[in-house]
Order: sequence, then C-alpha cells, then structure tokens
Amino acid sequence: MTILRTQEFAIEARYTNYDTPFPVGGSVSFAPFDDGNVEEGISSESVFQPSFASWVAPFDGWTAAIYYQRLADFETSFSADSITIDAGSFSDLIFPVRSSLEFDIQNIGVAVGVELTDNVSVGASIAHSQFNLRSITVRSLLDGTEFNQQRQVGDDDGVAFGVGALWRINDQWNVGLAYRRGAQFNYRAINETLPANPAHPNPASSSRVLTCRTLSAPVWLFGRPTPG
Repeated sequence: MTILRTQEFAIEARYTNYDTPFPVGGSVSFAPFDDGNVEEGISSESVFQPSFASWVAPFDGWTAAIYYQRLADFETSFSADSITIDAGSFSDLIFPVRSSLEFDIQNIGVAVGVELTDNVSVGASIAHSQFNLRSITVRSLLDGTEFNQQRQVGDDDGVAFGVGALWRINDQWNVGLAYRRGAQFNYRAINETLPANPAHPNPASSSRVLTCRTLSAPVWLFGRPTPG
C-alpha cells in the first residue's frame, strides 16, 4: 500500500537453526508421578536459503509488484527407545519409535497499490501457493520388529489473497488494516499395520483427508519520532 516513486528490487536470505526435543527412553512412575528417569534428546536442523524476493515498479498514482515468499520450511528426524510405565497396579510400555517430518509452503504472487488521495491508498495481492508435507512415524517391538506406521502426505496448491488500506493521518502517524486469506490445502493422514505385526498379521490401512487454511486481519498504527 506504500506508493513508491522509483523501481525497487529486494531479496532476503534467511538462516534458521531449530532444535526439536524428544524423549530418548527411560521410565515413568506414578503415585507419585516421577519422570526424572526419562532421558531427553534434541534433533538439531538448520536451513539457509532465499526466503523472499520482490520487484516493484511505480506508475502514475499506482504501484505493481511481483514477489516470491517462502512461508514455511521445516524438517526434523529422530529415533527413541522404549519408555516403561509403572502405575503401581499395572505397567505399560511406550514402544520404540523413529520419526521424520518435512514441511514447506511457497508463494509466487503479484500485488497492486493505488493512491486514492494524498492521504489514502489501498492495495491487493494474489498468489499461487504450493504446499508440501511428508511425515512418517514407525513403531517397533523391543526386538526391532516394525509393526505400525503413521504417515501424513500432502502435495497441494491453492490461491492466497489479501486486501488492505493505509491512512496517512499526518506527517507523523499512519493507520493501516489488512485482511489476508491463505490458500486451502488438503493432506492425507494414514495409519497402517505392517506385515510383522503379531496382533494383526494381515496388513491393514486406514486414512482420512484433512484440510488446513490460515486467516489473519491485522490492524496497525505506526509513527515517526517528532524532531527535537
């Protein structure tokens, strides 16, 4: 919604390092509850890549832009041993597990800003949004036999759009508002028993389609310091 007077090209690269804690194995007891024997591990991953790029061209009273945006990029993987549960009257076991996840969302879009008056401008954007999700969690018996796996699989695209307005109250204060609607994505969640499952020797699979979407409507007030 800001109306530029000259062409502008921008690119942003981002380095992200994140840690995912998970229980490595151990034991838990109840009455009283005590999880002090559960060991914790950390899966560390890092990503360095372009996260935003845009080209903006001004015209008489309006501005056009083309942009690329990486909204999300996350991956992790870990393996954990079993956790025994002592509840006093009974005992149970959380089976060993290995798990991995890859997830990203990318947008390529265009935007337009129009100066209605010297103090008011409006804008709109529309983008093609690409969604990718791959995750798997495999559970095994104590002897290493894998008996169950759960997967999430998504490879979808959609349209995201936004509209907004900017009011320049005076030389010091501006008020803006916007409405953004993310693309709608479908992904499949799958639960499968594996051939080595002793309780279910005949492999079986069940799945369902889930939907995700983001909405936001921010309002902001910003100003410039008054010269002293």
